[in-house]
Amino acid sequence: MSHHSDNDGYPDSIQVDHARMKILVQADYISEAQMKELGEVKTVQLKDKYGYEEDFIELPAKFVVCGNCDGKGSHVDRAIDGNGLPSEFEEDPDFMEDYMAGSYDVTCDACHGNRVVLQPATELGEKIVWDICKAESDYRAEVAAERRMGC
Repeated sequence: MSHHSDNDGYPDSIQVDHARMKILVQADYISEAQMKELGEVKTVQLKDKYGYEEDFIELPAKFVVCGNCDGKGSHVDRAIDGNGLPSEFEEDPDFMEDYMAGSYDVTCDACHGNRVVLQPATELGEKIVWDICKAESDYRAEVAAERRMGC
């Protein structure tokens, strides 16, 4: 049984439990020093995406305005603007009008329209989550670079 709902944009090693306002971090991703600093923690078992039971550590969390959509619950489809203003504005005033009116908006992929996401409530929790997200980002960049080189 899973205790989490959507993932608020975090990698699979981090799960969120909105109802209990907890962030669940896969225990394998927390260093011994961080575990010591956390002190007594609650561990829960969750199935990973392959169906294996994994230990997750509960971290206290708080709701914050979603930084992906700035609390709007939606954003322009990244396929339309690539996170910037399209050059088509000058060439097609109707496109600009539709764009500004929100015609190309999609539900935010981080908060799923809720306008808020869970973040760690402590500095140590923030560091743990940041370290995991950074490692995941670095790994994805390395894999992409290898793919470009034909590996």
